[in-house]
Amino acid sequence: MFKVVPSLSALLQRFFTRLAQRKIHILSTNMMGGRLYEVDLRLRPHGDSGLVVTSAQALERYLKHDAWTWEHQALLRARRN
Repeated sequence: MFKVVPSLSALLQRFFTRLAQRKIHILSTNMMGGRLYEVDLRLRPHGDSGLVVTSAQALERYLKHDAWTWEHQALLRARRN
């Protein structure tokens, strides 16, 4: 019997996906004063059909080929001075 060992990238993908899901849960939990922060996962590359976490290379490829103008503008505004 052989044990299949997942690749490092698959393990990292799973780890960071779970981490992101936990952060999203914490931010969007209803408290006595309301939600701390509303997270809209539709505002990510490929919307609801996309992964919660992607690699830097996948993001770069998306920005070069598929991103809309407002996404480039948002990144320019969000970057550090």
